[in-house]
Amino acid sequence: MTKLILDACCNHGGNKFMYQSMIAHAEANNVDYIKFQLYDTNKLNPKYPNFEETKSRLSLAELTIEDVDCIFELCKPLNIIPMFTIFYEQRCEWLRKHYLEDTKFALKIASPNMMDIELIDAVIGYFPNNLLVISTGMHTADEIIEVREDYEDNKNVKWLYCKSMYPTPIECIDFDLMGIPFDGISDHSVGLRAIKTFLDLYDLEFIEKHFILSRALPFKDREWSVEPDELRELMSIIRYKETTSNFKKRWI
Repeated sequence: MTKLILDACCNHGGNKFMYQSMIAHAEANNVDYIKFQLYDTNKLNPKYPNFEETKSRLSLAELTIEDVDCIFELCKPLNIIPMFTIFYEQRCEWLRKHYLEDTKFALKIASPNMMDIELIDAVIGYFPNNLLVISTGMHTADEIIEVREDYEDNKNVKWLYCKSMYPTPIECIDFDLMGIPFDGISDHSVGLRAIKTFLDLYDLEFIEKHFILSRALPFKDREWSVEPDELRELMSIIRYKETTSNFKKRWI
């Protein structure tokens, strides 16, 4: 079964009512995970694309520990799991009490940190039983294979193919997945064409896609994010592919 990770990214602007609405849309469409980024702009990895511009933009949507607690409270009564991108170890402390309370949540390592073994090990050390998804968009096949070898026995660690281009031109996407058996994709292209193609080619465990309440909002990610109507279409595509896949399996 393909699970959708809906990436709120900075498209909530740090506004509680906006991320509350995003969570409501995710729940209404039976989304599996909604993802938020936990960063301190003063400690952002300088390897991040367009670092200075990115730092200035991210500061407008930086979440507080109170926001994190609120997100947990909003998700708790719903059938949706919050996911958090960890950029450095100290943010794990914000999630520790929820882990001790056995509240469901998942973690993400962004592409710029894929080779930061200390960070990955720290996240696993804090939350050994939680799903950890790692994006690979800024790295070569050899680098990805090298890092994956360290975690090949950990079934909670999953790997996503992506391209760290915003937006990603369709012709720059490697639909052969670099010859590597990924667990899913993180799509930064415009629209749903790339996802439809991947679903035709593979049984994906995860799809990650950015989400925005409206492209009229002044957020950088708006071009390659799906709006609510596209989210409904995306979920319909995923469920349809599951139905046809299950039908084929019965006849093989």
